[in-house]
This record gives sequence, structure tokens and C-alpha cells, in this order.
Amino acid sequence: MKLEITINLKETDGSPITEATTIEVEVPDFEAFTGPDRFGEVFDAYERKVLKARNEAVAAATGLAVRN
Repeated sequence: MKLEITINLKETDGSPITEATTIEVEVPDFEAFTGPDRFGEVFDAYERKVLKARNEAVAAATGLAVRN
């Protein structure tokens, strides 16, 4: 499964500042979350990938590095 994060920077009046920045990352399928014995492990992997993708998207859109 893929997660796509898109960032649009806009002025307060809604006009675009830059073109949209999109980052795509592979994440575990929903089926991987089944069962309590693996949920925490799978969720941790999912969350780490999502946070990394978010940081990359913000950095690409703004030119600024993001720290967790």
C-alpha cells in the first residue's frame, strides 16, 4: 500500500506560493495490523515511515529541514 503526502503552500488569500510537493511512501497494508501480537510492531513501522515522509515533504516544499 502507498501513502501519498501532498503539501500546497498558499498565501493567506489562497493564491499558491509554490507548486504542490508530493511524497509517496510504501506502508504496511491494513491486513498487516490484524492480531494483537503484531499490531505494535506493524504500527511502529508504519508511523516511522509516515513521519519520515512528512518531514521529507515539508523539507522539499519549504527548503527547511524538519526534526522530530
